[in-house]
Amino acid sequence: MQAFANYLLSFFFGIATAWFAGWLNKKRDKQKQIEEGKFKVYMLLLSLWSDYFWVTTAEMHKKQTSPEILQRIEYRKWKIADELRLLDDLPELEIILQSLFSKEFKTANEKYLRLNEVINSLGQSINPRYTAIMRKISDVNIKYLADPNNRIP
Repeated sequence: MQAFANYLLSFFFGIATAWFAGWLNKKRDKQKQIEEGKFKVYMLLLSLWSDYFWVTTAEMHKKQTSPEILQRIEYRKWKIADELRLLDDLPELEIILQSLFSKEFKTANEKYLRLNEVINSLGQSINPRYTAIMRKISDVNIKYLADPNNRIP
């Protein structure tokens, strides 16, 4: 009888261990999917932000933005929205969607600055060191571009 109880206990312990391992694996896979999705959204936001740079430049010079850039912006906005559907628990979800689709922005520069805030926030949770280094480079580049006498090599 003792041997049967030991076998039965071992059997249930084995089932519990397998269930726990499966649960843990599923949780890890979900977390990996979230991290990959966050990174993809982050990279798409960086691309969108770079397109908005040209929109703000055109706005500043009172020129029309090229239709190709406007098409890329629309495409990227909807691509980001599609990716966000898989990331419903993302803390930055609301601010990203507002930044993409809200009509509250009076100028392209306002939207550009909001996207910058979103990118910084998301970047801190993805890769803080990379974000800090790129921020420094971007700040120097903006100062460089503000001077009309400088030419980008």
